[in-house]
Amino acid sequence: MAHTPTHENHTAHYAMLGVAGSIAAITLAPFLLPAVGIGKAQSTADMMHFMGGHGQEGFFGFGLAGGLQEAFSQLPLIGDALTSTVLVTMPGLGFTLGAGALMSLAAIATIGIGGMLWANWLEKRENPQDTIRWSRIIRTASLITSGLIALPALLGGISVGITFLAHLLTPGQAGNVAITLRDTLGGPSMNAGSAAVNGIAALLPHLITCALPVFAFLGGVALEKPGKASQQPTLELVSATPTQPGQPCAVAFRLTDAKGKPLRDSDLATTHTEKLHTMVIDRTLSDYHHLHPRYNPSSGLFEASFTPRLAQPYMAWHDFTLSGADSPTHQRMDLPAARPAPRLPARIAHQSQSTVDDLSAMFQPEPPLQANQASTLTVQLNDAHGLPLRNLEPIMGAYAHLVGFSADGRHFIHAHPLNETPPTNGRLQFHLTPEQAGPTRFFLQIQQQGMVKAIPFGQQIRQPALFSSRATAPVHAGHGHALAA
Repeated sequence: MAHTPTHENHTAHYAMLGVAGSIAAITLAPFLLPAVGIGKAQSTADMMHFMGGHGQEGFFGFGLAGGLQEAFSQLPLIGDALTSTVLVTMPGLGFTLGAGALMSLAAIATIGIGGMLWANWLEKRENPQDTIRWSRIIRTASLITSGLIALPALLGGISVGITFLAHLLTPGQAGNVAITLRDTLGGPSMNAGSAAVNGIAALLPHLITCALPVFAFLGGVALEKPGKASQQPTLELVSATPTQPGQPCAVAFRLTDAKGKPLRDSDLATTHTEKLHTMVIDRTLSDYHHLHPRYNPSSGLFEASFTPRLAQPYMAWHDFTLSGADSPTHQRMDLPAARPAPRLPARIAHQSQSTVDDLSAMFQPEPPLQANQASTLTVQLNDAHGLPLRNLEPIMGAYAHLVGFSADGRHFIHAHPLNETPPTNGRLQFHLTPEQAGPTRFFLQIQQQGMVKAIPFGQQIRQPALFSSRATAPVHAGHGHALAA
């Protein structure tokens, strides 16, 4: 899937990282500066006592941070765990911490980082046109939830950090700064008691209580992609004749870039002699059409038409490349049907051979097709006498086109052969790197004596191997896109 980054999206992302990084720097100042001889480590422990108070039972801290902790304590099931003031002795380190601080740290890391990884995984498999984008929902919920849990520690870390810096720069005013921060930002209930309060050991409670939650949240923010979803071109179906067997279906749609500007044919690169390739298929993956929509300058729309053969819902996959982009964009669009029809499942059997009219094709992937692994698919074409096919003609700038649709309708592959000259032995080779496992229906398009033929066949794409690394397909490789929405 091609993405066209925008300056605004990256600026907002980097601004968020900059703010979070500044907060992390302030929070870490009382930990890092004494390590290089600036300030005293013991003063940090004293500030923690002052900002957060001791971890006695029923006390949640001062200021806004303490108020948030008290509100968290009312949450069912998890409230007691997140705000527990039960002291836990850290083995071998000589200090104690509130159990709630440790639970909060674990929750922030799990929800923030884990949620972002999940959302990023889902986004690769979603259809940009889906109404509900679960990746966005999970990403937003992860940031908000982990941010709220981290907020008391974040406020406490800012209070201690600013007070520490004020003590270094203006010792006479440090007390007033501390009182002001305690009554406003405040800090959660913190315990800095330690049997070893000298040196860096005295700062470990501050690091675990305040700094690590900030960095756990920052990890989630860093994994949030800079407006990836909004960088994709948007496809809007403007009109479509409801599909019914034997009746022409006219389709008109609009393309807009990430900023909402309508795209024209001049904004698209020419790939295989065309600006835009549209592959139409019914839900049973039986009736396949390869279209090339034309741009209408008067309406600003791309238009195409085809004649369905089946009383089934149809979908259209659009394959185009923005001018200057390195990779193509694939977007799916569902077409309206004239009347409700039963959604028959796509039944796809694994095939090593397929015959259409007087042509036979044998398929040999090496290694067997597997998600996230590069394979070379060899196709041997023979005529009615079993002799290698020698009269293949160029079709759209290649000697064949290979298109694949997954059984669930969420995965699409479009590939072209590696052959740069007409094959004299009837053999075509394609590089494929499928993104999704499962049964997939392929259509091999070839041309003979001016006539285009589509040869259907099925392949079972295997589950990805554990710990396998994804290979990079070379030039002319098949490009696929998987959806999960």
